[in-house]
Formats: sequence, structure tokens, C-alpha cells
Amino acid sequence: MVSGREFTRADDEKAALVLVVNENDDGSVLAWQKSDWRAVLVKGRWMQVVGVARDSKYESVRETPKPFFYVPLRQNFSRGQICLSEPR
Repeated sequence: MVSGREFTRADDEKAALVLVVNENDDGSVLAWQKSDWRAVLVKGRWMQVVGVARDSKYESVRETPKPFFYVPLRQNFSRGQICLSEPR
């Protein structure tokens, strides 16, 4: 973790929806600041960013870093499109 927190057992189906983003910043999609947490809209649901993880390789050791996020399995999240946005 670069900043914020990891998931806990409390991050379950009854808790507020949370996610951890990676530190990748492509200049347009992710622009996280350690002291300015935002929320993202994922499949029509607002989720709070609770942490920032280091970049990693996801498909190949030769790939360039790309935006990525993690969600707790206990929150019953399914794969899908992501729309990053600030809450209103």
C-alpha cells in the first residue's frame, strides 16, 4: 500500500462500498491525492476510495502500468465497466 488502508473483515455486504486504486496516473483517468479521497461510480454504485496500492503487472511482465482497482470480495462485486468521477 502506498497510502490509505487495506480491506478489513468489516468491508462486507453490509458496509459502505469501498475500493483500492493503483498509483498509476495516465493524466486523464486517475488523479488521486493522498489527502483528497474521492469516490468512483462503478456499475451505477458510488464506491469510496480507501487506499492506493503500488502498480503491478496484471497480464504480462512487459506491459506498461495501467489504471486498476481492487474491491473486497465480501461486497459481492462483479466484473464490469468502470466510470471514474467525482461525487456530486
